[in-house]
Amino acid sequence: MLRVVAAAVAAACLAGCSASTPADTVGGSVPDATSAASTAAPSTPLEVCSAILDDRDAATFTAGRDAATDVVLATIGSDTPPTSADRAEWHARLISARTELSVERDRLEQADTGQPAWAAIIAGFDATIDVLAARAAAVEAPGDPMPDALGIGEPYGFDAAPGELDPSYAGRDCEMLLSYPGPDAAARDFQVAAARTCTAIVERRASTDYAANVAQNLEIVAGLIGGETPEPTAAHLDAVRGLHDEWEQTLADLESVPTAHVPDAAAWEATLALPRQRTEMFADRAAALESGDAAAIEAAYDRERMRSTPGWEGWETVGLAGRDCRSIEA
Repeated sequence: MLRVVAAAVAAACLAGCSASTPADTVGGSVPDATSAASTAAPSTPLEVCSAILDDRDAATFTAGRDAATDVVLATIGSDTPPTSADRAEWHARLISARTELSVERDRLEQADTGQPAWAAIIAGFDATIDVLAARAAAVEAPGDPMPDALGIGEPYGFDAAPGELDPSYAGRDCEMLLSYPGPDAAARDFQVAAARTCTAIVERRASTDYAANVAQNLEIVAGLIGGETPEPTAAHLDAVRGLHDEWEQTLADLESVPTAHVPDAAAWEATLALPRQRTEMFADRAAALESGDAAAIEAAYDRERMRSTPGWEGWETVGLAGRDCRSIEA
């Protein structure tokens, strides 16, 4: 019975939970982001995507994206023709952004996997580069604002989401290549180190028993929701211990990120509240399961305690919402 109810809870979570929206789902160490290993040339497609985002100039990317929009607005939404200074500024921004994207596109092509998801990523870059080139040419041409700036498509997107074509890309940096602007200049050291740490956490969980441990934990949760007297097995205890160890390591990994250039210290501290709470919670759950005492187990699995720390609070504020951090399950 426990397994049937747990399967239903797991299905509901898969349908409605995210890395920043916890369910009682839940639940090696991360290399130093500044180590020689972490700065080696990327060797996998996912590493290539992450390296591109690490290296990107946020000001150039953002200025080009904004200029692409401004050109359209000047064409269809303004009664005042753009000045020559407007045109010159838009042109410079569009060309700079196009140049940077072209360099990134070459890096992607060098790592071409021949898979549909990678082809979709390159196609998205090609379309964006073409649009920026067309709009740059339009603002440079004399005469009325640039009707030629319209009609060749929308930049900064993929026709097919890479994660839909290849599940290994879902929620990962490759999906953010045309939306994440890059690290903030003043916070680059922190944001790159933290992003690499998040990547290592996500990949460690994918390569270990984390998902199986989550399923075992869900059996206990589901039984309690169904009003059953908990009857934990050795497998349940091992799983909850494993979840505790993973959350303890996750906390240690994130606490090891250098914070000299963190853009918002309070937001980063709020982010660390979740792994601290999960570490304590799973320690208590493991102790309760080991005791075999039904009342202790029910207290350790109190749902209000789970809700007391609702999810990852600070990724966006510290500039990491567009990186792999968003895929660390809460």
